[in-house]
Amino acid sequence: PGDASAWRQLGAIRFARHDFGAATEALETALRLDPADLEARRHLYLAHMARGRRAEAEAELNRMIALAPEDPGPRTDLALLRLDQGAHGAAAALLEAAAALPGAGERTRFYLALALELSGREAEGRSALEALAEAGGRYAERALRRLAEAAAA
Repeated sequence: PGDASAWRQLGAIRFARHDFGAATEALETALRLDPADLEARRHLYLAHMARGRRAEAEAELNRMIALAPEDPGPRTDLALLRLDQGAHGAAAALLEAAAALPGAGERTRFYLALALELSGREAEGRSALEALAEAGGRYAERALRRLAEAAAA
């Protein structure tokens, strides 16, 4: 059918069933029909990651950033790929941009703190972790654990 949302739903179902190849096909069909479907792009990014196709996953994240520059999520996810590649400074820059956007949450701020530490900006990272710990949200325990690890090192 020519219904992009139906293809997106099929892709999401196939993804949930861990049929990542079939999910990729369904999501690519959805995006041929509606290239601006950010939810389909998010699922396709995850399907590419599940299949070990990092270059394709990164390309999807870059498309998502271009389509929704105000959404901190794709920048945060792209920064996590950069952290995994050892590109700590690039990750910190992406996360600083993401954290400045409206709607940036604790997840973005937590990974920004880690990226700052890893890129040699330890005091800024520690300060960001302390703020997260004091805020008492979902990432407070992680921030406290990271601060304890750093103090023990």
